Amino acid sequence: MGNPIMNKMNKPLKISGAFYFLLLLSFIACQQSPKTSSSSLPIVLKGETMGTTYSIIYYDVQKRHLQSSIDSFLIAFDRSISTYNPKSVISAFNKNKSLATNDRYLKTLFHESTKIHQQTDGFFDPTVMPLVNHWGFGNQQKKEVSAASVDSLLALIGFERIGLVQQTPQQYTLKKQNPLSQLDFNAIAKGYGVDLVGELLEGRKVTNYLVEIGGEMRASGQKPNGDFWKVAIDRPIDTLKTRLQEAGLLLKNQSLASSGNYRNFYVKDGQKIVHTINPKTGYPEISRLLSASIVASSCMYADAYATACMVMGLEKAKVFVQEHPEIQALLIYAEEDGVLQTWETEGLERLF
Repeated sequence: MGNPIMNKMNKPLKISGAFYFLLLLSFIACQQSPKTSSSSLPIVLKGETMGTTYSIIYYDVQKRHLQSSIDSFLIAFDRSISTYNPKSVISAFNKNKSLATNDRYLKTLFHESTKIHQQTDGFFDPTVMPLVNHWGFGNQQKKEVSAASVDSLLALIGFERIGLVQQTPQQYTLKKQNPLSQLDFNAIAKGYGVDLVGELLEGRKVTNYLVEIGGEMRASGQKPNGDFWKVAIDRPIDTLKTRLQEAGLLLKNQSLASSGNYRNFYVKDGQKIVHTINPKTGYPEISRLLSASIVASSCMYADAYATACMVMGLEKAKVFVQEHPEIQALLIYAEEDGVLQTWETEGLERLF
């Protein structure tokens, strides 16, 4: 386990009032040499999926354009796990007390989420959907929130209330104790989708790539010049007119995911209501932690851990990542006076 180190920003910046958070992950532009041969030029694919966008860069000596295969997979994946698709498999389960299916994506997410739920002491919980909807961040109309309404919904929360029974080698049944409980894998699905797109490329012998869906990334191999993939994390201030990069990272066959309360929030009675809902309290989690970026071998795990860290808050997130040396973390937070700080694990490969 590496010892953590703390770094101040080169130019500390104060935030007045409530924190507005903006986190963008971007590729650091690389200039191609004029003498670069066409065989070493990257293939770049862009599109939309899961209510967001994707960008894929890869090198293929055969110069194959794999967009149709990738889009076909992403459509099938959406039909499995999208809570915004009323005809998806997970939507069918959310409308019923049980569901018999052979959907492999939903099964994988259930089993992996069970592990992460236990590892994070319940801070990662895919049954938080009723609360997310109640606070106005889901696919239902926002309702009037009260202490009584939150308490009533807490009775539906708890991933241990959902069970999976294997019927045959392919068929299984998802069951829930309360028919009103719901599953929402949005905090892990993008990362899982990134991993699956990476596996699709590798199945076609493409091993040098960078896959990004909604800011979550998986890097494999190297560029033709031998460089590993470089990515950037922006400074989490949405009042800046131009983007400032807070950190540059080097990914060596690793994945990166980030979470933060930056786009999905609203203000009511002068108070910022964020979309990160604590499944233990039922309320939006407001803390000094502005963003959590996790580097791991799997983008699925990086995605889920980043969400869990945001729910935990700064101090618990620090403890968690130190107890799991298989992951690296970069946490951006604000001091009480508004000065931004970064905290990172020692093994993180920082470029700046």
